[in-house]
Amino acid sequence: MGKKVKSVSFNTEDPTEADMYEYAKQYKYFSTYMKRLLYKDMMEYKNEKQRKE
Repeated sequence: MGKKVKSVSFNTEDPTEADMYEYAKQYKYFSTYMKRLLYKDMMEYKNEKQRKE
């Protein structure tokens, strides 16, 4: 199977997570938004790792 699913849950009883959930609702394509954030984070990590070598 070429497709893998990774779920994100928000505890709306936690004020910070409730705020994140409200913010996330604006994205029609939440999965794409999350993948772009992950990619950006991954590239920053790789760049930082290379600088230390």
